[in-house]
Amino acid sequence: RIAWLNPMMAWDGYAPEAKGIKAALPFVDLYAPANTLSSLAALEPYLTRM
Repeated sequence: RIAWLNPMMAWDGYAPEAKGIKAALPFVDLYAPANTLSSLAALEPYLTRM
């Protein structure tokens, strides 16, 4: 399983435009923001299932 945590996802207007992330996303099981402690804490249910 692959979890990709991106602090920039919380920015207004952010879109995954880089070729690398566009190529990786089909293989990523969880793509989530990681810009605050609360956003990291919210990942616990997903990470425990991975």
